[in-house]
Amino acid sequence: MIVQSRCGYLCEPCEFKANGKCRGCLEMKEPFWGEPCAVKSCCEQSGLLYCGECDFFPDCNLLQAHAFDKDYGDWGKGIEQCKVWKAMLGK
Repeated sequence: MIVQSRCGYLCEPCEFKANGKCRGCLEMKEPFWGEPCAVKSCCEQSGLLYCGECDFFPDCNLLQAHAFDKDYGDWGKGIEQCKVWKAMLGK
């Protein structure tokens, strides 16, 4: 599968995926860290595989807040990855 996460994070290089602690948000019901992920929940409730399928992408306030969170954000790398997946998948 090309898509690795709802928000565009790449799971393959992640230490939590490598050590088996995390299966990735596409395969887990609840995040291993305990609190729900709003982006994961939004995609699932909307019937979307990932944010790139959404009509509000990439300007979604929820996704932007997630990507640019001062403590946990990736400064837009996930949004750019969603754009790559969207181009590859044509949707």
